[in-house]
Amino acid sequence: MGAWRKTGLEDPEPKNDDGLAVPIARRGRTPPEEQRPPPGPPMERVPGQSGKDAASDVPSFARGQPRSIDETPEEYAGRLMDNEYGRGNWRNDKDREAEFRQIQKYGQRGFRVPRVPGGRGGRE
Repeated sequence: MGAWRKTGLEDPEPKNDDGLAVPIARRGRTPPEEQRPPPGPPMERVPGQSGKDAASDVPSFARGQPRSIDETPEEYAGRLMDNEYGRGNWRNDKDREAEFRQIQKYGQRGFRVPRVPGGRGGRE
């Protein structure tokens, strides 16, 4: 009998139906077949940004995940958090909500709508 049973705390090793420990990589993470895909074509990173301008200090699971043209920074961060921790499992946790805000800033500052090849680039 482990010390955790005497204290009334949860079992630190989650078990599956067969009584075997669940691998750490699978705890809370949404399976790939159930993950929400981006709703539209991806945006591109803003070139030449670094540090605070790009809000590049984000969790590793958010790196390389482009924001879609059709989603807001809040939707982008929510989609990535749901895919990583399971739908809504990250809410009401201070550390996870801090990750959400970091990803939200990354999605807002670090991406732009792709430029059209041969376009004027916004100049008239």
